[in-house]
Amino acid sequence: MNKYFTVYTLLTVSIISCQKDFSIDNTQSANVITASNDSIFITKVVALDTNKTVPFDTTYILKVTYDNLKRVVKVYGKYYDNQGPNINNAFSSYNYIYTGNDSLPSKKVYIIGDNIVIDTTISHPNYLSGTMKLSKDSIIHINDNPISFQIINYNYSGNLITTNEREYSLGSTGITATQLFQVTTTNGNIVSENQNNSYATYTCIYDLKPNPFLRVFFEQNQYFDFLIADPFFIDDPIFYLQKNNILESNITRSNASSHKLFSYKYNSLNYPIEVRIQTLITANNNNSVNKIKFYYTN
Repeated sequence: MNKYFTVYTLLTVSIISCQKDFSIDNTQSANVITASNDSIFITKVVALDTNKTVPFDTTYILKVTYDNLKRVVKVYGKYYDNQGPNINNAFSSYNYIYTGNDSLPSKKVYIIGDNIVIDTTISHPNYLSGTMKLSKDSIIHINDNPISFQIINYNYSGNLITTNEREYSLGSTGITATQLFQVTTTNGNIVSENQNNSYATYTCIYDLKPNPFLRVFFEQNQYFDFLIADPFFIDDPIFYLQKNNILESNITRSNASSHKLFSYKYNSLNYPIEVRIQTLITANNNNSVNKIKFYYTN
């Protein structure tokens, strides 16, 4: 059940830090920067631990490739974990395939590895008409022996979201699981959530600027699944995939808690070019990233 999300959590590397002289600006008037690479198409993400020296300050780098229709065709990630570029060879790759001129992919291929490919996952998503909401996802894990499959169905009823998942391999009936998410949204963002009758609760605040990662990962999160999200990964702003950029997250789970503040600088088109993170409560002891830089292409 967790394999499908492993690739995602590898891309959403943790943001856990400690910064002084930190404040959040909700007026949206400050921190606007005019940059030469102003655009809405994000092309690179660099996560840093500014307490370390170059090149050991780099935790991960993501690079995004577009086709001639400005659709994302690949997101490639390298993970250095502050060990330097010649030490850690962990990588992940999102590859998107489209049907005709469709704006949403009909097939996704996720690859993760460390020098060699460790896992390949193929997903065939189905969306509710005219939305980024998933209605069904059919998933194949190529590297399993035997090959395994997942089918996830999504049901939306008011503020209640139910997922029904079946995982099986050839010749087996497999296992099934159902989860319940009670969510509250404001202005297109999840501001609170209760998962599986208080297994996890979540509250947050967002800015009023566009989130550049919606066009990169396509599905705006309709809920946050903290059952499968390792505490090490829930602090990255990419994890949340909402309409706007997260300013504050406060998460309580049965086995971990996290409270983070995020402060942004923006380009002249109101897209973030930098975020700094302050930790009030940490979900783990691996404080590594306190700054992320975003680069754009025209």
